[in-house]
Amino acid sequence: MILDTDKANAESRQASTLPKGAGVDPGTYPLFTGPEEYLQFREPVGWLGFLKRWSEHRAIACCLNEVKDVRCVCDAPCGPGRLFPVWRRWFSSVVGVELSDPMVEAARQRLGHLKVAGEVCKGDVFHLR
Repeated sequence: MILDTDKANAESRQASTLPKGAGVDPGTYPLFTGPEEYLQFREPVGWLGFLKRWSEHRAIACCLNEVKDVRCVCDAPCGPGRLFPVWRRWFSSVVGVELSDPMVEAARQRLGHLKVAGEVCKGDVFHLR
């Protein structure tokens, strides 16, 4: 399953995929547990994928072009690190936060592969401290 939106199905998986006390309502919040499924959903192929990435990167650039003296970004939830290459253009380090173990591992691998300083932590973005 790519996305858990069916409350009964999501709740039956909640105990095995979410830490106790997680702030996610699996009936309303799209919960991805695997990097492949997430990337399939978030990064379509072909013209639609190209247009989506171009629009997203342009919007981010418009927001960040005037940002000065900020060296670190917190990407939460970071998924498998899909936006790490974008963050690397403006920031010297990235802190990623993700709930799912496979996504944390994929994000850590991507961070290392891109040679971006920072870290990826397992955590619930709804309960950051």
